Amino acid sequence: MTAIEPEHVHAFADDLDVWIVLNRGPTADSVMNGLFQKLQRMAVEHDAEGWSYYMIHLAGNPQYHRYYAGLFT
Repeated sequence: MTAIEPEHVHAFADDLDVWIVLNRGPTADSVMNGLFQKLQRMAVEHDAEGWSYYMIHLAGNPQYHRYYAGLFT
């Protein structure tokens, strides 16, 4: 397993059992939401697990920003 950007998952789909994908958080045009739905379907097809992480903690409101990390998704 390794941490990868969502745009590059397809290049590693056959090589990794666990995909640890950078989640950039919600976007105004919902691009990340659509991309993560696609990644979830791809993971099922490849018999893999999809994990996400968010490394940019803004510290202004930890209760709110914890949702970016995928803790509740």
